[in-house]
Amino acid sequence: MSGQKALDNIGPFNDIFYKMCYYNALFSVVNHLGKSVLPFLASDVYAYNYDTNKNIPNIDFKILSFKTDEQLLKESGIVEEAKEPGYDVIEDIIESISADKPVILFVDCYYESIRRDVYLKHHWPHSLLIYGYDESKQVCNVIEHKYRDSLTYDKCTLSYLDTINALNGYMTNFMLEGDDTSAEYLEVVGTEKNSMADLMRYLETFPVKARTKPYFEYSLAQGEEISISVEECMKTFKETLYNNREVVDKGLEGLKLFVENYKALANSEQFPAQTFEDLNSSTNNILTIKQVEKYKMSQLLKDRADIIGVLDEIISNWGAVRASVAKMMYSGAINANSFVFTVDKLEEICHLEQKYNEMMFSSL
Repeated sequence: MSGQKALDNIGPFNDIFYKMCYYNALFSVVNHLGKSVLPFLASDVYAYNYDTNKNIPNIDFKILSFKTDEQLLKESGIVEEAKEPGYDVIEDIIESISADKPVILFVDCYYESIRRDVYLKHHWPHSLLIYGYDESKQVCNVIEHKYRDSLTYDKCTLSYLDTINALNGYMTNFMLEGDDTSAEYLEVVGTEKNSMADLMRYLETFPVKARTKPYFEYSLAQGEEISISVEECMKTFKETLYNNREVVDKGLEGLKLFVENYKALANSEQFPAQTFEDLNSSTNNILTIKQVEKYKMSQLLKDRADIIGVLDEIISNWGAVRASVAKMMYSGAINANSFVFTVDKLEEICHLEQKYNEMMFSSL
């Protein structure tokens, strides 16, 4: 085979970071195929999660999804086909792109020379969107970001050799066989303790299908054009939220309990370093998901500026908490007064979340 081809009307999705890198690749595909990402968010519920079994108080936020990706793709009129890469994956890519089918390839970033953050440093599983190829230059057209968990996705090229090595690295290090568990990765990947903990948490977010298949191509379903309206998404959202009110309410109670325990820790003047490390990590996650929530609600509730305004206040306060905690963690200047500002912001968040919750359910 020879020549070159790059699919038109395809670009990076940098609006939000949703769960993991796979969705930034998938949402680019969804947009390319003329569909909306809103249905993928409409069946989600967001809830706080307070682990009372830990000695050090910490709060987190989670996304509960009530439809699978496979269901949502089908409902959107998108066909996802898993392929077993042949002896020459480049031939497979050329075949898919020539048929106007973008490819999501699961790779090990360790072998991507364009990823300076991890290249030949750290093994890391990743989703790579491939939308073209150039035989003369021996490169694939890909959409990739500059470093982990960042919204810096852009169009670039990756050599055929890097593409092959990155795929093989993923298949060797991160794919499961039979009843193997992710514990197998510990031996194969070999990395620092902290990095390994991050890696294991990240693997838990990976789509199950990616544990056994590394190559997926996408196209529109044949037949009647399928379009899901904002009104239909709103109906799905209302049903999902109403049916899971107990989960949301329990999360709010957990948030309140966390704030009380955090305040007690401040009054005791016992400040384990782990307190700040954990809270710094969780506030980053909370803010990421809150941005996803705002992205969704801004589309579903365009006429409810009051609700979006409260959500903006919550995001602003969590941003202030993150900045305060990061300052204490990195400066080492920790004392009772350092906690006052953070505690005040956390109490304000509790009040705002309660208000936001009541406004949301009253709108159902």
